[in-house]
Amino acid sequence: MPFFYKRKGRLPALIAILILGLCMRVGASNSTAYTYTLSAEGEWIRTQDAYLVGSILLRDAGLNKPEDIFVFGNNIYIADTGNGRIVVFDRETNGLSEIRHEGMQSPYGIYVNSEAVYAADPVAVKIFKLSHSGELLQEFGRPKEATFGSKTSFKPKKVTVTDDGTLFVVSEGSYDGIIQLSSTGQFLGYFGYNNIRLSLLEQVQDLIFTEEQKQKLFRRVPKTFYNLAADGQNMIYSITKGVEGDAVKKHNIAGYNMFDYMADEANFEDITIGSEGQVLAVTETGLIYEYSNDGDLLFSFGGRAISSERNGLFTVASGIAVDGQGCIYVLDKEQGILHFFYPTAFALKTHQAILLYNQGKYHESLSVWQDLLRQSGNSRLAHNGIAKCYTQMQEYELAAEHFRI
Repeated sequence: MPFFYKRKGRLPALIAILILGLCMRVGASNSTAYTYTLSAEGEWIRTQDAYLVGSILLRDAGLNKPEDIFVFGNNIYIADTGNGRIVVFDRETNGLSEIRHEGMQSPYGIYVNSEAVYAADPVAVKIFKLSHSGELLQEFGRPKEATFGSKTSFKPKKVTVTDDGTLFVVSEGSYDGIIQLSSTGQFLGYFGYNNIRLSLLEQVQDLIFTEEQKQKLFRRVPKTFYNLAADGQNMIYSITKGVEGDAVKKHNIAGYNMFDYMADEANFEDITIGSEGQVLAVTETGLIYEYSNDGDLLFSFGGRAISSERNGLFTVASGIAVDGQGCIYVLDKEQGILHFFYPTAFALKTHQAILLYNQGKYHESLSVWQDLLRQSGNSRLAHNGIAKCYTQMQEYELAAEHFRI
């Protein structure tokens, strides 16, 4: 990749400057929290800043306990839950508008495409499909099919929609999985699952008690899904609260998790997928995790504002979204404001290395990974990226060396 070699010192910096201009026309400051990644030994280490903090947005929008955010085109859509509306922020003009409907009470989750705005409302017990001007196009209520179950909970809190119009719904108290609805509202079944995890005491009880005793004494149910997202290939991603190691899942078409054991948190609030397939999740305490589309941790940054309010630190984070330029937007539910971050040259170069590998350009990807390893020190991600490139290039001894590290 001769062009990159000749200008490798200037190109990422130039891209970062352009990205900042495209993301928002606002002031920026230095990072308010360090960026971390995993070392080759699996320990947390500091690395170069992956994202820098821009200004606070929507201070004067009057948001009341906003729960969700979605970026579509030039607009940012906010589920303003406490005010029973959807706020639309135009990033080009900084103009504000809103979408309301008389039946909508507490929109909790939103999804937007070119056709409509979908709002999941657990209080109204419906999902509203609205036009971009606010006209009601369709309502999705509790499924009437017998296969759904007469006692099954239906309190839709989050929703995403695939290209064929299928709705994937996270419902409060639904232990059977993510609810699938057709474009006409027909119940299609459940998607995905969470395993039941047993404590040490429960494992001992399983060895001692009979099946009849266990049925009488225990009511074991899996954790419910908490949030979800879809990527450009209609793959579904989910997060589950209260678990570690598989809190983030990437589901195949059969619903099975494609991610291995991951570095994650037990209190993720929201998940979103970037245009290059990167997976981003935010915790209630404001920690932001970014993964590759294979589930490898790229970066972790952010955190909670403890003693004072600072850009890029959160009181209670509730939603995360990313635009086509890689800029990240995170809702602070408690403060009713929106933080945004823009990628540095270091983050852009990491994305480039992954993209080149996925495109089959292994020599080019290797060059970028080697440069990143020099910049980031003993990074597990960089060693793994180099090893995979060498494997594809049939340089197995070199691949084994980096895999061994």
